[in-house]
Amino acid sequence: MNTVNKSTRFSPFQLHIGRSPRLIPPITPAGQQSGGVEAAKLIEQINMDVAEAKDNLMLAKIFQADQANRKRRPEDVYKVDDLVLLSTANRRKEYAATGSGRSAKFFPRRDGPYRVVEAFPQTLMYRLEVPNAPPNFCFTFHMSQLKRYVPNNQTLFPRREFPRDGPGAVEGV
Repeated sequence: MNTVNKSTRFSPFQLHIGRSPRLIPPITPAGQQSGGVEAAKLIEQINMDVAEAKDNLMLAKIFQADQANRKRRPEDVYKVDDLVLLSTANRRKEYAATGSGRSAKFFPRRDGPYRVVEAFPQTLMYRLEVPNAPPNFCFTFHMSQLKRYVPNNQTLFPRREFPRDGPGAVEGV
């Protein structure tokens, strides 16, 4: 209770009681009272400390948001008929959990390309056209699960094209 919080710059004891606790007992005899503090001044001091702590918390929040957003990139906004790759993080877990001794280490990180059928950019949600999907498959995904599809340039990278047969293949891409 005596440790000063980095964000508020006050100890919880000081915000609650209005002063820091004494670490050494007072030197005056027990019968004598040292100069007391008036209640109104004490309450005013506590209110001032709490207001200053709130200001310090707001400054800390602004600083933390600035530090968090410093290396973030702006969100990709997809339109209808854009091609995207879909994260396979949830399917990797199922692939490794089947008990067949398979490792998900070499399972592709993203699958696709898939076409965007509906776009809800205000909520960062997108509905995809996923062929051969199981019946309980949800076709709506958050933007964090998607990545823009960039087709391979065969003249620059002739060996980089992978065969795409199966549920992730899109005709004419």
